[in-house]
Amino acid sequence: MVRPQLTWYMSAFHRFTGGALATGFYAGAIAYTVAPMVGLGFDAAAITSVIATVPVAAKIGAKFIIAYPFTFHVFNGVRHLVWDTTRALSLKGVYQTGYTVLGLSAVSAAALALV
Repeated sequence: MVRPQLTWYMSAFHRFTGGALATGFYAGAIAYTVAPMVGLGFDAAAITSVIATVPVAAKIGAKFIIAYPFTFHVFNGVRHLVWDTTRALSLKGVYQTGYTVLGLSAVSAAALALV
């Protein structure tokens, strides 16, 4: 029986975060462009006024939910660039860089969420 490895999960999550970030970016850009044409108030002032009414804890949580996929995708992308130089390709190196990516992603996402 084959058991899933850290590399499987990180590869799948890297693909998922890339797709989710692209989808979120394009959906937001399209909504920002199309909403005024159909009479919806989806401009910077409207967005800012809605966000101002959200409790601080919810804002921090939402910012973390947005920041973690972004930071993970960036750090894991850098990890792949390091692999392209044929460094850290041993079993130990792959796991070491994997756990480093997970740690850096969590810390940097938390820092971004608290800003």
